[in-house]
Amino acid sequence: MIKKSFIAVVTILFLVSSVLAEMQVAEVVEANPYVDEYVFNDILPPTGTQPPKVTIHSPQNSSLHQRNITLNFDVNIPNLGDNKSINYVEKVYYVASWASNETTVTEKFFVNRTSFSIDLNNMPEGNLSIIVYAIGLGAYRTGIFYSGYTATIYVDRFRMTGFSTVNFAKDSLSPVISIVSPQNSTYTTSAVRLDFVVSESVSKLLYCLDGKENQTLAGNLTFTGLAKGVHNVTLYATDLAGNAMASETLYFTIVEPFPTALLMASVSIVVIVVIGLFAYFKKYNKKKAS
Repeated sequence: MIKKSFIAVVTILFLVSSVLAEMQVAEVVEANPYVDEYVFNDILPPTGTQPPKVTIHSPQNSSLHQRNITLNFDVNIPNLGDNKSINYVEKVYYVASWASNETTVTEKFFVNRTSFSIDLNNMPEGNLSIIVYAIGLGAYRTGIFYSGYTATIYVDRFRMTGFSTVNFAKDSLSPVISIVSPQNSTYTTSAVRLDFVVSESVSKLLYCLDGKENQTLAGNLTFTGLAKGVHNVTLYATDLAGNAMASETLYFTIVEPFPTALLMASVSIVVIVVIGLFAYFKKYNKKKAS
């Protein structure tokens, strides 16, 4: 019986203490009903304010790439230590030369140096560019006004945009090599001209004659001292982006020219015989007429 009475008393005390605690909380809330209101005044950035600094690490300016790349950059907020400083970066985005709209990277506020890495897909061929923008926000309290239980805070606010541009190129196409000379033909000389055209600038140009070791090629040249028989030549080109291509292999034949001295001697003999016959028949007809 005593035990049951003790439990009942403890329960009543717990309920009373809970009610008293709730009343105390209510009194605190009623005593501090402040609701802050902010009034923003958009102004021009103060003289000397520095925008967020955008540093693009890759791709590098004037670089050449065979495939899609990754855009890597940092955004940093210069801190001047006064009301000229940007407080936050509120948006980062980039504009690519091959896209019609801007691409948002983030709209989350940040205050420290932040790095970004973005895979760029569907890049076309040719000369390209990217501009990365970072919008900085500066906000400083200029005053406070109390009205009853409400405090109105006045804030000057300004924005500055920092940006950085990079120009680069994508080239995934191999160079095209067109051999003008020699052709699949027969030549009567041991010196044959190699003439060719490459569709773009190259970093390396080689030729292979008759399956021998590749040789560096600076431009058109003449093969000399070629032996009689069948020869072949293949060209190899590597463009500035590293794309490589081989030309078709051309076969040509060197034969001995018809002996010029023998030809001249034969012509001389024929001429002498013709002259002799002409003189004979002329003399014969003259004698016959007399």
